[in-house]
Amino acid sequence: LIQTGPDPTIQTCNLGVLHPYPAGGPTITNWTGAVDTDWSNAGNWDACVPDATYDAIIPLGMPNDPVIFPTVTADCKDIDIADGATLTVQSTGTGAGTQSGSLITAGNIVNSGGGIYQRSYMGQQWHTISAPVNGALSGMFTGYLLQYLDEGTDMWVDIVPTTVPLIAGQGFALWNNQAPGGAQMANFMGTFNNGPVFPPVAFTTNGWN
Repeated sequence: LIQTGPDPTIQTCNLGVLHPYPAGGPTITNWTGAVDTDWSNAGNWDACVPDATYDAIIPLGMPNDPVIFPTVTADCKDIDIADGATLTVQSTGTGAGTQSGSLITAGNIVNSGGGIYQRSYMGQQWHTISAPVNGALSGMFTGYLLQYLDEGTDMWVDIVPTTVPLIAGQGFALWNNQAPGGAQMANFMGTFNNGPVFPPVAFTTNGWN
């Protein structure tokens, strides 16, 4: 018996759709990218679209790399992104209209490949940002005004070098000079953060970090 949800293109393992294993069998689904880049398309997986009980494997060399679109909340247990493969999480819109895709893992992230998290935002406004990946560098905002807060002086300080790590969990201030009428896109590239994040903090003046 094949069951489908309201949208037959979004078919997940817990519905038993396209599931080749007997009950109690392996809980792994491999990305094939046979149809397109859509994470939610069951035709791109050898078993089914993963849920919180299934491990997702993203191999290298598939026809399409997976993309989690802005309206999608993707779930899996563990996820393994092979060296050279890429998983992209997109967002669109700005302000109250912003929609962001998300990846929720109930287990571990084995990220030998690359992760891209896209975030849209308005130009000519201040934004507070934090990197959703490990390995992001200040150079991704070359030409814009990027600052960090110095706790000792309680002052925002410009970041000029392009090789300053954007530490996971640390906040930065961003000003983009582009026209405010259009959305700008930040592409955070690195390995997706996994587990607790403990950014360094200080308390020498007033404790603001």
